[in-house]
Amino acid sequence: TVLACNPDIDHQDSDDKVLTIPEGIKRLGDCALQSAYFVKKLELPASLTELGYEVFNGMYKSEEITVAAGNTAFEVIDGVLYNKDKTIVYRAPTMKKTPKPYTLEPTVVEIAAAAFAQSKLKAVKLPEGLQIIGDHAFDNSYLEETSIPKTVKKIGIRAFMATGLEGSITVPEGVTELPEGAFAYNYSLEELTLPSTLKKLGDDVFSMNGQDTSDQSFTLNCYALTPPAV
Repeated sequence: TVLACNPDIDHQDSDDKVLTIPEGIKRLGDCALQSAYFVKKLELPASLTELGYEVFNGMYKSEEITVAAGNTAFEVIDGVLYNKDKTIVYRAPTMKKTPKPYTLEPTVVEIAAAAFAQSKLKAVKLPEGLQIIGDHAFDNSYLEETSIPKTVKKIGIRAFMATGLEGSITVPEGVTELPEGAFAYNYSLEELTLPSTLKKLGDDVFSMNGQDTSDQSFTLNCYALTPPAV
């Protein structure tokens, strides 16, 4: 059974709003919970085995995700939803905060689409071995501090768009494309370094970067021997 969208979600805010996905649901379809704006707690059933694209994007007030006992596909670790193998991180509750950097499980190879979108986390430590940073992974988040591991090969559409990133970021060797808006609207970002392997740039990859720095400057370093196609 697939839940394509949830017609019973109302748009009224409350302090105790809970959304329980019924037992028997095996898949949450693409953007299934995009209207769950004010849901504070999400309860996933034991029967759930598959998640579509950006299932949780739009859950602006989420504080807690739980997975029913007996679920063989997913688990929650320190409040964050992973697959059982801990190779994919699917969603951090939007309102989750920590006084120190949140550290992903060391086995993670993929950050799913919108996993940290709208997140209040200001620092996230990404593990060596990470290969994919999905579309909208940190889009419109409070992220100020992170570094991209040398093992990353793919960065998705608007992955780091409109964050609070500060200082400098280096895109590792091996990345061949930066798609639309990958690092756009990072007003406090001072420097971005691109690899020699870069071959293609999407639209507005760096738009408006550095506008809140003290001298309104932004430094872009590109080591590609041939100018990337646009």
